[in-house]
Amino acid sequence: MITIFRNSVTCTYTKGPTAWWKVDLHHLHLIHNILIYNRMVQYQSRIDGGTVHIDEYQVITLEYMEDRNPFIADNLYRIGSEVRIQGGTGSGAYLNLAEVQIYAGNLD
Repeated sequence: MITIFRNSVTCTYTKGPTAWWKVDLHHLHLIHNILIYNRMVQYQSRIDGGTVHIDEYQVITLEYMEDRNPFIADNLYRIGSEVRIQGGTGSGAYLNLAEVQIYAGNLD
């Protein structure tokens, strides 16, 4: 993964038809909501068709709409230890993310 700093805007991207981003939470958590902030300038449509997974379960398909930021996957209540975002089908087969927020609780 590459992080780019341009005009105080940070955006992480991967390139290729199997582009992905993943966070390992190390333990099982009850995941309630996931907010995905898309890049703010140029190429926002690249996220179109991307998918969000908790472990191997797909919880949402991202659909690009102008001025829709963040993408919100709420009321999930899925148990898992990993959140993965698979690249979209938009132009260039890139996955661009500005920020991902995961809201979860411990199972203890």
